[in-house]
Amino acid sequence: MDHFEHFLHDEEHKLPVLVEAGLIHVQFETIHPFLDGNSRLGRLLITLLLCARGTLREPLLYLSLYFKAHRQRYYDLLQRVRTEGVWEEWLGFFLEGAETTARQAASAAVQILHLFAADRKKIQSLGRTAASALLVHGYMEARPLIKIGPTAKSLELSVPTITGVLESLAKLKIAKEVTGKRRDRLFAHPRYLRILSEGTEPLAGSNPRINPSAKISRAGDGRAPTLGREIAKGTFPQGRRGEPFIGAERKLLTEQARDRAQPLAE
Repeated sequence: MDHFEHFLHDEEHKLPVLVEAGLIHVQFETIHPFLDGNSRLGRLLITLLLCARGTLREPLLYLSLYFKAHRQRYYDLLQRVRTEGVWEEWLGFFLEGAETTARQAASAAVQILHLFAADRKKIQSLGRTAASALLVHGYMEARPLIKIGPTAKSLELSVPTITGVLESLAKLKIAKEVTGKRRDRLFAHPRYLRILSEGTEPLAGSNPRINPSAKISRAGDGRAPTLGREIAKGTFPQGRRGEPFIGAERKLLTEQARDRAQPLAE
């Protein structure tokens, strides 16, 4: 671990940053220093290193989806680096994954920008309420699931104003109420969530326990399509007494927006 830390903080070597990230990841996975969470932390180190070196301004590049989609080759190469020293083959796989992930992230970003531009064009048709609607829409760009009270407090607008705006956005098919309740309602941006959820479907034969994008049923199993699609269809997951799993869904959406992938099994 001491040698690993020295290499991690060595600023004198001339290795390209992505090569450095690939070497650090495989070495950390080999050391496996903790009782739990090594794989998640090993993947997170890739993004943190790219941010620390100034390659990324925001932590937006995560290779979890690529590793999951090619998990057999991923695990095979990790083992062969240890037993056969196939560093070049591992780095080729890693760099291909970084390029693929970057292109997918860029494509998703373009889709989201086009979606938001189309939304704003629709909002302009609201007339006098357009200004408030644009504020709420901007708020939903960062939070695709919102509740009326917290939104009103954050934007310093009245509850009736936020309520009216969200109802107008629902008529424009921008927002959608997903709980079906009269109180404590939750509004989503379904098309935004659908873009964020692309590629997060469970692989055939995958363990539902590591499927954060599946609908959470009352039994707690993971058998349904992605969260974004469930919200788009209006089948928002409910708890034992009918309450939505707000905390759980926020966690899942954060993982989808940032990771765009399911964590690999430890």
